[in-house]
Amino acid sequence: MPSKVTQYLTGVPHTDCLEEAQHLTKLPSWDTPDNSLMLQGFEWHVPDDQGHWKRLQRSLVSLKSIGVDSIWIPPGCKAMNPSGNGYDIYDLYDLGEFDQKGSRSTKWGSKTELQSLACSARNLGIGICWDAVLNHKAGADYTERFSAVKVDPKGMISSPRETISVS
Repeated sequence: MPSKVTQYLTGVPHTDCLEEAQHLTKLPSWDTPDNSLMLQGFEWHVPDDQGHWKRLQRSLVSLKSIGVDSIWIPPGCKAMNPSGNGYDIYDLYDLGEFDQKGSRSTKWGSKTELQSLACSARNLGIGICWDAVLNHKAGADYTERFSAVKVDPKGMISSPRETISVS
Protein backbone atom coordinates (compact mmCIF):
# COMPACT_ATOMS: atom_id res chain seq x y z
CA MET A 1 0.00 0.00 0.00
CA PRO A 2 1.50 3.37 -0.96
CA SER A 3 2.15 5.95 1.74
CA LYS A 4 -0.29 8.84 2.18
CA VAL A 5 2.23 11.29 0.68
CA THR A 6 2.74 9.02 -2.32
CA GLN A 7 -1.04 8.80 -2.72
CA TYR A 8 -1.24 12.58 -2.53
CA LEU A 9 1.45 13.14 -5.16
CA THR A 10 0.34 10.44 -7.57
CA GLY A 11 -3.33 11.32 -7.57
CA VAL A 12 -4.53 8.12 -5.89
CA PRO A 13 -7.50 8.93 -3.59
CA HIS A 14 -6.26 10.63 -0.45
CA THR A 15 -9.33 11.92 1.38
CA ASP A 16 -7.84 11.60 4.84
CA CYS A 17 -4.41 13.14 4.08
CA LEU A 18 -5.50 16.72 4.68
CA GLU A 19 -7.49 15.82 7.77
CA GLU A 20 -4.45 14.07 9.25
CA ALA A 21 -2.29 17.14 8.71
CA GLN A 22 -4.77 19.84 9.83
CA HIS A 23 -3.99 19.33 13.53
CA LEU A 24 -0.46 20.62 12.88
CA THR A 25 -1.79 24.17 12.44
CA LYS A 26 -2.93 24.20 16.08
CA LEU A 27 0.50 23.43 17.54
CA PRO A 28 2.15 26.34 19.44
CA SER A 29 5.20 26.39 17.17
CA TRP A 30 3.13 26.61 13.99
CA ASP A 31 3.48 30.36 13.46
CA THR A 32 7.12 30.82 14.46
CA PRO A 33 9.22 32.33 11.65
CA ASP A 34 11.80 29.54 11.84
CA ASN A 35 9.22 26.81 11.40
CA SER A 36 9.16 26.14 7.68
CA LEU A 37 7.89 23.03 5.98
CA MET A 38 9.37 21.67 2.77
CA LEU A 39 7.58 18.89 0.94
CA GLN A 40 9.62 16.47 -1.14
CA GLY A 41 7.37 16.75 -4.18
CA PHE A 42 8.47 13.52 -5.82
CA GLU A 43 9.67 10.00 -5.20
CA TRP A 44 11.30 7.43 -7.42
CA HIS A 45 8.12 5.66 -8.53
CA VAL A 46 5.92 8.62 -9.51
CA PRO A 47 4.10 7.54 -12.69
CA ASP A 48 5.98 8.42 -15.88
CA ASP A 49 2.85 9.89 -17.46
CA GLN A 50 4.38 13.35 -18.01
CA GLY A 51 1.72 14.82 -15.72
CA HIS A 52 3.60 15.41 -12.47
CA TRP A 53 4.00 19.20 -12.81
CA LYS A 54 0.22 19.43 -13.33
CA ARG A 55 -0.48 17.20 -10.30
CA LEU A 56 1.75 19.35 -8.11
CA GLN A 57 0.12 22.53 -9.40
CA ARG A 58 -3.37 21.19 -8.63
CA SER A 59 -2.17 20.38 -5.10
CA LEU A 60 -0.64 23.77 -4.27
CA VAL A 61 -3.63 25.33 -2.49
CA SER A 62 -4.11 22.22 -0.33
CA LEU A 63 -0.39 22.03 0.40
CA LYS A 64 -0.33 25.71 1.41
CA SER A 65 -3.34 25.13 3.70
CA ILE A 66 -1.38 22.56 5.72
CA GLY A 67 1.67 24.81 6.00
CA VAL A 68 3.91 23.76 3.14
CA ASP A 69 6.00 26.80 2.24
CA SER A 70 8.43 25.18 -0.18
CA ILE A 71 8.46 22.17 -2.47
CA TRP A 72 11.54 20.18 -3.40
CA ILE A 73 11.03 19.12 -7.02
CA PRO A 74 12.93 16.52 -9.06
CA PRO A 75 15.48 17.42 -11.72
CA GLY A 76 13.35 18.50 -14.65
CA CYS A 77 16.08 18.11 -17.28
CA LYS A 78 15.71 15.76 -20.22
CA ALA A 79 16.87 12.32 -19.14
CA MET A 80 18.30 9.35 -21.03
CA ASN A 81 14.78 8.11 -21.83
CA PRO A 82 11.19 9.36 -21.36
CA SER A 83 10.78 7.55 -18.02
CA GLY A 84 14.12 8.72 -16.58
CA ASN A 85 13.92 10.55 -13.26
CA GLY A 86 16.33 13.27 -14.37
CA TYR A 87 19.42 11.98 -12.61
CA ASP A 88 20.59 10.41 -15.88
CA ILE A 89 20.94 13.78 -17.60
CA TYR A 90 20.81 13.98 -21.37
CA ASP A 91 20.33 17.73 -21.85
CA LEU A 92 20.64 20.24 -18.99
CA TYR A 93 18.84 22.90 -21.01
CA ASP A 94 15.86 20.84 -22.19
CA LEU A 95 13.16 21.13 -19.53
CA GLY A 96 10.55 19.42 -21.71
CA GLU A 97 10.70 21.63 -24.77
CA PHE A 98 12.57 19.76 -27.50
CA ASP A 99 11.72 16.50 -29.25
CA GLN A 100 14.68 14.30 -28.34
CA LYS A 101 15.30 10.98 -26.58
CA GLY A 102 11.85 9.71 -27.55
CA SER A 103 9.74 12.54 -26.16
CA ARG A 104 9.17 16.27 -26.09
CA SER A 105 8.21 16.38 -22.39
CA THR A 106 10.30 14.99 -19.56
CA LYS A 107 8.94 12.28 -17.25
CA TRP A 108 7.51 15.13 -15.15
CA GLY A 109 5.89 17.22 -17.91
CA SER A 110 6.63 20.09 -20.29
CA LYS A 111 8.64 23.26 -19.80
CA THR A 112 5.43 25.31 -20.01
CA GLU A 113 3.83 23.20 -17.25
CA LEU A 114 6.94 23.62 -15.08
CA GLN A 115 6.83 27.40 -15.59
CA SER A 116 3.12 27.41 -14.71
CA LEU A 117 3.80 25.39 -11.54
CA ALA A 118 6.57 27.78 -10.49
CA CYS A 119 4.41 30.85 -11.16
CA SER A 120 1.44 29.45 -9.22
CA ALA A 121 3.70 28.45 -6.34
CA ARG A 122 5.25 31.92 -6.20
CA ASN A 123 1.78 33.53 -6.18
CA LEU A 124 0.91 31.42 -3.12
CA GLY A 125 4.19 32.17 -1.36
CA ILE A 126 5.52 28.65 -1.89
CA GLY A 127 9.18 28.35 -2.84
CA ILE A 128 10.53 25.83 -5.32
CA CYS A 129 13.77 23.95 -4.61
CA TRP A 130 15.18 22.25 -7.72
CA ASP A 131 17.08 19.01 -7.18
CA ALA A 132 20.01 18.49 -9.52
CA VAL A 133 23.07 16.32 -9.90
CA LEU A 134 24.78 18.22 -12.68
CA ASN A 135 27.75 15.89 -13.10
CA HIS A 136 25.65 12.85 -14.03
CA LYS A 137 26.03 12.72 -17.79
CA ALA A 138 24.97 9.12 -18.40
CA GLY A 139 22.33 10.03 -20.95
CA ALA A 140 24.68 11.13 -23.73
CA ASP A 141 24.52 9.69 -27.23
CA TYR A 142 28.26 8.97 -27.29
CA THR A 143 31.41 9.46 -25.21
CA GLU A 144 33.66 12.45 -25.74
CA ARG A 145 37.41 12.75 -25.53
CA PHE A 146 38.72 15.48 -23.26
CA SER A 147 42.01 16.78 -21.92
CA ALA A 148 43.16 16.31 -18.34
CA VAL A 149 46.24 17.19 -16.32
CA LYS A 150 47.99 14.35 -14.48
CA VAL A 151 48.11 14.72 -10.71
CA ASP A 152 50.72 13.03 -8.53
CA PRO A 153 49.64 10.88 -5.52
CA LYS A 154 50.16 13.79 -3.11
CA GLY A 155 47.60 15.83 -5.02
CA MET A 156 50.07 18.17 -6.65
CA ILE A 157 49.81 19.01 -10.32
CA SER A 158 52.58 17.34 -12.30
CA SER A 159 55.28 19.36 -13.93
CA PRO A 160 55.47 20.16 -16.74
CA ARG A 161 51.73 20.58 -17.08
CA GLU A 162 51.15 18.14 -19.85
CA THR A 163 47.63 17.28 -20.84
CA ILE A 164 46.59 13.79 -21.77
CA SER A 165 43.65 12.71 -23.88
CA VAL A 166 41.00 10.73 -22.01
CA SER A 167 37.80 9.07 -23.20
